[in-house]
Amino acid sequence: PCNNWENTVRTWRVLEAAALSGKARAIGVSNFNRTDVEKLVAVAQVPPAVNQAGFAIGSPQNATMGRDWSTIKRCRELGITYEAYGSFGESHSTVPTSKVDVLNDPVVKRVAARNNRSAALVAYRWTVQHGMVLLGSSSKSVHMREDLGIFEFELSDADMAELDAVGMDTLTIEV
Repeated sequence: PCNNWENTVRTWRVLEAAALSGKARAIGVSNFNRTDVEKLVAVAQVPPAVNQAGFAIGSPQNATMGRDWSTIKRCRELGITYEAYGSFGESHSTVPTSKVDVLNDPVVKRVAARNNRSAALVAYRWTVQHGMVLLGSSSKSVHMREDLGIFEFELSDADMAELDAVGMDTLTIEV
């Protein structure tokens, strides 16, 4: 979203004009949270096709930036594709997509070893199995080829549950 809602709507109208004139096949948003998505859909002539936001194993559930399960669920309900970037956690970012170093997390590495895959492929596959579109990136052709391997295996339900629990804050109550 822009710095205020009026500018967001004004910007969206320009994108809609491009879509309605045939200059764009699809238009979308980035880092919209559940409320932002709902407000935009309520005023849009052309709904967003995609909401691109950071999301990774161990996500801190940043609802402000649309990096939470509630936003993902609402996008699905509204027919908006959720496209996830930052699958490795973006630890260098001012707003990381994960609480953990995804590629070096012991759980991710254990699941990777069990599946005979790299931690990177497991992180990518986890995203895809959750029904999100993956935005991966690499400047190295060897990694680009390896990344296509996400379609050559599937994580088990137990693997997914184990990965879903990474970075989750737990509360221990002693009685």
